[in-house]
Amino acid sequence: MQNAYTIPMSINAPTGCSSITCSIGDISSFCQPNNVLQTQPTGALSCVNTDGTAGLGPTAGTRQFKAACPQAYSYNFDDATSTFTCPTGSDYEVVFCP
Repeated sequence: MQNAYTIPMSINAPTGCSSITCSIGDISSFCQPNNVLQTQPTGALSCVNTDGTAGLGPTAGTRQFKAACPQAYSYNFDDATSTFTCPTGSDYEVVFCP
């Protein structure tokens, strides 16, 4: 949620690499005042991070998201727990709404 969270997703990696999933059940309840709940033209809800996109470290909003999705990249320079590498030529599967 470096910028926003709208739908659950997973990134499935090949054997020997980390696969990650981030799924937040009720986004209306999750999106606290340190973020902004927006309604998209399609009616979908989006939880927008308003205080952590330009900073160098975590904020209240990014810490909340990180607690829900520990492997997701949640703020600038969140590399220690959210950057993964796999061998060259690896195949990835990105699944929206797993």
